[in-house]
Amino acid sequence: MRANNVAFHAMTVALVALIPAGHARAGGVIECNNCASPRDRALQSGPGLTVIVDFENAQLTAFDVDYDHAQGRWRADATPVPAQIEAAFLRVVESTLPDTGPLHQRMSGAHPDASRP
Repeated sequence: MRANNVAFHAMTVALVALIPAGHARAGGVIECNNCASPRDRALQSGPGLTVIVDFENAQLTAFDVDYDHAQGRWRADATPVPAQIEAAFLRVVESTLPDTGPLHQRMSGAHPDASRP
């Protein structure tokens, strides 16, 4: 569990460093291991870029959360995870796991529930 906490904090720092200051809004980073619906978790975060981190399945899923005034509800649109963030995530996850081979070969890049743009 300690390794996951360290990894989560490292990912948070990496994500904050890569988000352009001029475009940053609330959003955030949410840890959700074995998450049934990353989109639903993202909707709880508030507006902005939200990255769902699933250490158990070594998956990152990003959403742009915004309020849809026409429909009167919050919307979470899947967005690609920037390559720098994905690479940093893989390094962090690999450093916390026993040697089982390169994780980047198994990584799909996103939760299967997320649509690809």
